[in-house]
Amino acid sequence: MNKLWLKIIGLINVVLILIIVINIVNFGFKQFSDKDYMKFLGYIFFRVDESDKYLGFNKGDLLIIDVNKSPNVNNVVFYSQQEDIKFGKVLKVLEKKYEVGINNEANEILEEQVLGVAIKNVPKIGDLLRLILTLKVFLISFFALIITSFLQIILNNNKKDKKKIEFNKYKNNMS
Repeated sequence: MNKLWLKIIGLINVVLILIIVINIVNFGFKQFSDKDYMKFLGYIFFRVDESDKYLGFNKGDLLIIDVNKSPNVNNVVFYSQQEDIKFGKVLKVLEKKYEVGINNEANEILEEQVLGVAIKNVPKIGDLLRLILTLKVFLISFFALIITSFLQIILNNNKKDKKKIEFNKYKNNMS
């Protein structure tokens, strides 16, 4: 039974550590960046705030955007336009610019405005991340990790106590 509890507590500790690390990375990102999105290892992670049937995104989705991929026709691009961040579907690839469709309207954007190409849409994970990436969850996770670590130490000590061999018992039998 202790083995099962040790495995469960170990799994809980791993999840808590992941939550803590994600929060630390997010807090660090917010301190050193003035952007509304997080760029990490060549990808941008963006939570969708409004549903868009034309592009196929729903509110609360998480978009993974590749900053190194060149846009092609029918790709969804992430681009900047006068301090705003927008999405659009590439309708035509022109020389050093793109014709992008937004809600069945075509706009031309320059190649330099394109920040990346959406490569993956993960439904509802954006809302989950919004809940996890808060100071409150960070603090709760930190203290829960301390408590579960103490529980794990106690269970490990109980396990070791049961395994102790009483040498005196065997010593008397040998004489």
